Amino acid sequence: GDAFKRDMSYHQGVAWVWLLGLYSDAFENMINAEKDKKENYIWYISKRPRVEKQGTHGLFSLHDEEINLESVAKDIANHDGLVFTTIMSLKRNDAEALDYARSIRWKELLKRNTIAIAKSMNIPHSDLRWYAAFHNETYHPHIHLVAYSVGREPYITEKRLDDLKRTFAKDIFSSEIHNI
Repeated sequence: GDAFKRDMSYHQGVAWVWLLGLYSDAFENMINAEKDKKENYIWYISKRPRVEKQGTHGLFSLHDEEINLESVAKDIANHDGLVFTTIMSLKRNDAEALDYARSIRWKELLKRNTIAIAKSMNIPHSDLRWYAAFHNETYHPHIHLVAYSVGREPYITEKRLDDLKRTFAKDIFSSEIHNI
């Protein structure tokens, strides 16, 4: 389908509210599908309209070196294990007030919480690989996060997922919480 239909199909999933009236939507998915679906998803989040580019594409990760998009897409497509995907979204006014209308802030958030992501997946943090892309949408700036393990197979329970959501909410809203 066209870009709008693709965008809407990727944004389907579980909606959840963090706290303090934050609108957020997320879908948590374990992609254990054909290689083309995984590879296409990486290309989609990296190249779609309104992605904030880091050079020629929008993909970023824990490390600051340039990411070879083709290599990452192939690695994830050929990964035999589960691949966790989620979308974290804020309302425009919250994103601007909290300075999350830029990819660098989301990257810093993910870097600070890499151990929490690994813990939620029940894997050693040294096994975790994650990539993300920031989409500066008019009403809901958001990131797509893709994470997987190069070692032990991940296993995410509902409790671990809830704990991860709380961790991100506390981090994002830390300045708001301190003002209460």
